[in-house]
Amino acid sequence: MNGETTFSQVWFREAGRSWIPAFAGKTGWLVLSALLATPAQASPSYTVIPGSTVAYHVKARLIGLFDENIDGVNREVKGSFGFGPDGKPTGWVAAPTLAFRSGIKGRDANVREMLGGDRHPDVRFDLLGLEPINPPRPSGTLIASGLLHANGHSQSIRFPLTSRLADHILHLSGEADARFTDFTITPPVLGFVLKRAPNALKLRVDLVAREED
Repeated sequence: MNGETTFSQVWFREAGRSWIPAFAGKTGWLVLSALLATPAQASPSYTVIPGSTVAYHVKARLIGLFDENIDGVNREVKGSFGFGPDGKPTGWVAAPTLAFRSGIKGRDANVREMLGGDRHPDVRFDLLGLEPINPPRPSGTLIASGLLHANGHSQSIRFPLTSRLADHILHLSGEADARFTDFTITPPVLGFVLKRAPNALKLRVDLVAREED
């Protein structure tokens, strides 16, 4: 695999065992948890580094067959994650509320207002669980579950992720669906026809993280 491996495979290697197929369903996850909980072994931890992004996408049908796509990206992402002493995954990823950019200043100002940027400095995801997808799918090989915090409100969310590790640098990418109203946000009005967007948006993460000693 040209020196590359999946995040799941690394868990087993860091536990000091020979490689075991990572996608062994619930049984594999139980084995994984047990290995990570071994006191004599240190589980890897990761720090999010520059090159990471958090993005949003909203698609609305305005007139007839005409769609308007709204996209924004945040390149000031921070975070860290790993495993606690009990072997359970833990961590966080945060994107500053004021740093989302769509290329349109007025739209960015609206996003900051919707997210309560004057009161809530970050959009944050707190990691509570990881599990393998069995069998792996094109959309992901892992599911990261946790709480997404925005505009002073929190909502459970699950991110299917693909993972790749090379030279102690971990890449995680994936998408998840969310609703504006989950965070008490009114869907925005779009376009010159002043039509309100649907109560749906897609969130995408592309994280680059460095393995720490």
